[in-house]
Amino acid sequence: MFSRSSRTAPADTPSGPRRLLTPGSWTVAIKSLAAATFPPPGDLVTLADALLAGELVKPGNLKLMWTSQKLRDGKNTGYGMGWGVGQFEGEDIAAHAGGQQGASSSLTIYPKRKMVVAVMINMDEADATQIDHQISAVLLKDVFGVESDSQR
Repeated sequence: MFSRSSRTAPADTPSGPRRLLTPGSWTVAIKSLAAATFPPPGDLVTLADALLAGELVKPGNLKLMWTSQKLRDGKNTGYGMGWGVGQFEGEDIAAHAGGQQGASSSLTIYPKRKMVVAVMINMDEADATQIDHQISAVLLKDVFGVESDSQR
């Protein structure tokens, strides 16, 4: 649990005491999650599948999460509520990526296709999002017959 103050402790859970992350410890926790050093990729796919199936949030809330916010001039920001939103190969996507020294991750969801690609890498020289897009392009072509934007 994240807490802005360590002065008050939340109630214990049946599995033991809850831990508080003080502001000084946020950096490590957030960097670890951003680089997706945990959970494993299969869990990211399970999360995405549950979102697509309407098991975690109501469909209306999911639509808000995956809808680009707008600037005052009406232009899309390309960012929903915690998700990058846009298109890849002409397909609508919701994506989240992160990284830190030594690791990077990318999760891309194709809502209309019910397709999910999760990539996690534990090396500096590779870009998880680039590999995600390469895998996605192959899947979109081979499974759904979608030609690459560069071939249109």
